Amino acid sequence: MTEPHDLAAPYVLGALDEAESARFEAHLDVCPACRQEVADLQDGLVSLATRHAEHPSGQMRQVVMSSIEPAQVVELRPRRRLLIWIPAVAAVAIVILGLAVFLGGDPVGDVLGADDAVATELAATDSFTGDAPTVARIVYSESQGAAVVEFEGLTPVASDQVYQLWLIDDGVAVPAGLFNPDDRGSALVLISGEPNSGEVVGVTAEPSGGSTAPTGDVLFAAEI
Repeated sequence: MTEPHDLAAPYVLGALDEAESARFEAHLDVCPACRQEVADLQDGLVSLATRHAEHPSGQMRQVVMSSIEPAQVVELRPRRRLLIWIPAVAAVAIVILGLAVFLGGDPVGDVLGADDAVATELAATDSFTGDAPTVARIVYSESQGAAVVEFEGLTPVASDQVYQLWLIDDGVAVPAGLFNPDDRGSALVLISGEPNSGEVVGVTAEPSGGSTAPTGDVLFAAEI
């Protein structure tokens, strides 16, 4: 039987049936950790639904709206209103992301194709013991207010670890994204947050799920 602690994500995404949802909601009443996880996932979905959205043209809006079936109104139980609306937010996030792709929204491509894009080598430190990647760089666009990290031939970390990006300014490191390279050692990652010229981008190996502050040595670093 699946542990209740493993059901936060399926619950937030509306993947549980009615009985499973009811059992998990009862568990939430006695588990502060799961309540916090659900709240964090809620915040992530709301951010996902509002980030990088683009307004479609009037013609495209008519096409999309005409294809949407009228929503069925469902009465919500008062004590769980805040939690139950989240599956709808997940659906909105999926629609918005789909529209962004359909309408040409591509944050990574926007950075790489920007006229003011500047590429800087991500230098490996002495703490990196893997094979030297064939590509390790940051591409920064001031006009886009964003940066992308690109690797080719990057040695993967252990199965219980993940690479984590950091924005470092005045000695303070702020989490800026997680990634693992694919089977070819390739990774193309949009740095989260608001990178600025003069900040340092660092890469560490962290436990799966990431860390709030670096726990490992910096493996790659470069100034934007």
